[in-house]
Amino acid sequence: MKKVLSVVSLIMGIVPFSLLFIWKQEFMRQSPVNYIVIGGVVIVIGAGFVIALYQFKSRHFRDLVTKMALILNSLFLATVVIVGVPNIIFRIMDLLR
Repeated sequence: MKKVLSVVSLIMGIVPFSLLFIWKQEFMRQSPVNYIVIGGVVIVIGAGFVIALYQFKSRHFRDLVTKMALILNSLFLATVVIVGVPNIIFRIMDLLR
């Protein structure tokens, strides 16, 4: 079971790369659905990070797959916080004007 959770969290870290293919489509950049897709990907990133952190801290399962999943998901989560949150704040401020 430990190995399965490690592989699942690593796969959850690879999911955000699917956004690269989605954003190449012109209709997706203009569609309001893109916010739903991005929100879903952020939820997957967060869940993968929580699973990997749980494996690493609570169960003391520190194999290579768990470490890779933790690093990959934490980098994606940090990118979302650094890039995404200010972007959302600026869009809200533009809507309020």
